[in-house]
Amino acid sequence: MKEQKQTFAGITAKFVGKPYSEYGKGPNSYGCLGLCYVFLKELGKPIDENICQYKGLTIDNFMDAWKENPAKLEQVMIEAFDRIGIGVPVSEKLAGDLVIIRSRSGGYFPGIYVGNSHIMASYADLGVRVFQIDNEGIVVIKVRRL
Repeated sequence: MKEQKQTFAGITAKFVGKPYSEYGKGPNSYGCLGLCYVFLKELGKPIDENICQYKGLTIDNFMDAWKENPAKLEQVMIEAFDRIGIGVPVSEKLAGDLVIIRSRSGGYFPGIYVGNSHIMASYADLGVRVFQIDNEGIVVIKVRRL
């Protein structure tokens, strides 16, 4: 178990502090979806790059479509999220689970639960950061485990 925790902490540390880039899939910058995608690959749990069954969306072109219709694409992201791993109750989230969060502004974003009421996510003005749930207006609305 200790080795697993060290591996998880090491992988997480590689991302924190990197700048945001809409289409970023690393290693120098990350978008919100790109961060989750690369994180899972690092853990040996790859997901399909064709995350959506909507107009041929992929991790690479999602942001273009989002710019045209943010509300619709947030819903598409949530629906795509439901096809990854298995759903678990929010109260049973564990470090390494994918999460969909609602920010203080009401937008929805993917992230990674890192434990102890904190999530890691990539935001446009902040880059990859670890955020405390609730204290920063962040609410986890969905949890998926691979």
